[in-house]
Amino acid sequence: MVFLNIVQALETFHSRFFYDDKKDKYIKSVTERFGDSERYKKLLLSDTQMDKNCNFIILVSRLNALLIGKGDGLFCEYYIENDGYAQTIADTRHYYTHYGKSKEAKALKGNKLIEAIYILRVLLEYHVCLSLGIDRRDAIAQKLRTHNDWKQLSEIQAKECKSK
Repeated sequence: MVFLNIVQALETFHSRFFYDDKKDKYIKSVTERFGDSERYKKLLLSDTQMDKNCNFIILVSRLNALLIGKGDGLFCEYYIENDGYAQTIADTRHYYTHYGKSKEAKALKGNKLIEAIYILRVLLEYHVCLSLGIDRRDAIAQKLRTHNDWKQLSEIQAKECKSK
C-alpha cells in the first residue's frame, strides 16, 4: 500500500503541476529542452506515449520526467544507468493494482520494493520542495549517496552470507 500511495502521489503531483496535464504541452517541452537527444526522447517520448490513440501523459513518462527534472543528473542512476527504472516502477504498480499473474514476474518485491519506496519518496520530497521554492538539492544528493552506500553494503553482506 505504501508503494501504491507514493506512486499515486507522484502521478498526481505531476499531473497537477506540470504541463497543465496536457500531452501536447509535455511533448513540446521535451522537444524544446532536449532537442535531438535520443536518450531522453526514448525515456520521455516512448512509442506508447507517442501513439496517436494515447491522449494523456502515461505513468512511465511522468516518472521519467520527474527523475530527469531539468537534466541536472541528481537522479541519473535511475534514468541513465538504469533506463528501465520508471518502467519497472510502472510494472510494479500495475501488478499490485491488478494482480495479474502475467505481471508478477516484472514486479519489485522484498528489499527491491522497499528500496523503490525510498527512492520515490525522496523524488517526491525533492519536487514538492522545488515547487515551494525550497532548494533541497544538497540534502537530496546526500540522501541518495547514503542510500547507495547502504545498498552496496547490503549487497556485500548478502554475498558473504551466500559464500559461507
